[in-house]
Amino acid sequence: MNRRVFLGMCGGSSFGWAQSKEVATATPSTLVSFGSVPNVTQKYLKSVGDRLIQPGKERSSFSGTIAVGDAAGTAIQWTNEFPGKLKIDGLGKSLVFDLGKSARQSLDELDDELLEVLSADTPDAFFDQMQKGSFPRMLGANFQVEGVKGFGATVDIFQVVVPVTARKVAGTVAKHYMFDNQTGLLFRVAYQKVLSGAASKVVTEWNGYEKTDGTNWTPKQITRRQNGAKKFEVKIQTSALRATANDNLFALAK
Repeated sequence: MNRRVFLGMCGGSSFGWAQSKEVATATPSTLVSFGSVPNVTQKYLKSVGDRLIQPGKERSSFSGTIAVGDAAGTAIQWTNEFPGKLKIDGLGKSLVFDLGKSARQSLDELDDELLEVLSADTPDAFFDQMQKGSFPRMLGANFQVEGVKGFGATVDIFQVVVPVTARKVAGTVAKHYMFDNQTGLLFRVAYQKVLSGAASKVVTEWNGYEKTDGTNWTPKQITRRQNGAKKFEVKIQTSALRATANDNLFALAK
């Protein structure tokens, strides 16, 4: 079997996009346990660190810069709270998404892309979907990625069909999560998405991992590509973990 990932940039097998009936909003799950995920995925849960399985580190806060296309980078900061909450401050606006409460949102394309990258194309979402019953199918291990050396050169690929979470248009999407075979850390998420009225191949790529607190890994760079071209790139300068709090950080606008 030829274990090269074709199309270099994307990898995996064919992509699928299926419009469907409205997917019911799921109730946010609790922290992940090794017993709640398939044995074949436990390697990758362990690689993340303990923030998804131990209480007290539900919030991940980041600051850095975002560069859209060839433009210079501007300041951005965001906070994820597991499971399913995200607040972004940057590009002159503030965005809040709560999987358990947010209705379908009418967003401009860049906001929609940024919300999806930072909320859904993450190891957090990969494992949280299992809590809700969307289990991945392993397509194979040790696939070679053309043009990549070092981290991400060989990947283990999973396919999971998940509900579209942020966009106004309901449906499901088949995503391919690619984990570095050596470290077990997430390298790429690839799928097809309708952008500007046309189906596009999109990829979210995670690179430059460092440990935040001696235990949990954080990427230093997140790149979004559309049909091979870089759409935006986020460079992370600071990151921190802390416990959840009842402080209305993720309060939705009225």
